[in-house]
Amino acid sequence: MIVVISYWLFLLSACLTMMIFGQTLERWFAATIVAATVLSFVLNNWLGMITASPFIVAIDVVIWGIAITLALAADRYWPIWFAGFHLNTIATEVGSIVLPGTIPALYANLAGAWALPALGFAAAGVARDFKARQSGYYSATN
Repeated sequence: MIVVISYWLFLLSACLTMMIFGQTLERWFAATIVAATVLSFVLNNWLGMITASPFIVAIDVVIWGIAITLALAADRYWPIWFAGFHLNTIATEVGSIVLPGTIPALYANLAGAWALPALGFAAAGVARDFKARQSGYYSATN
């Protein structure tokens, strides 16, 4: 239970950092991440880990697509880092579906572990971009 609480605290602090220091795109992205996490959590508890896995993969693929789109449209580097770490999450989740007989909780924890550096890079990148905008280093326009 402490792992779940720690994850939620990290998620909310990273997304709050993105909301405070980010521009419009970062704020929408942070809200999307929180919504996707809540939806995945509800599906997992409602359907069970094994039944919910394909739906959770679909949610994560959508988040990955949004991150890739943001990376291609933005003049920042953190979205591509987020997308790379999140792709590892998707690969881990697909592995749990493709390899039946494995321990689902093991794959769930491993997939969740990739979320930590993804969120960390996103929050740190947004904060760094904010600092760069404030110092006049560059002018991001979105």
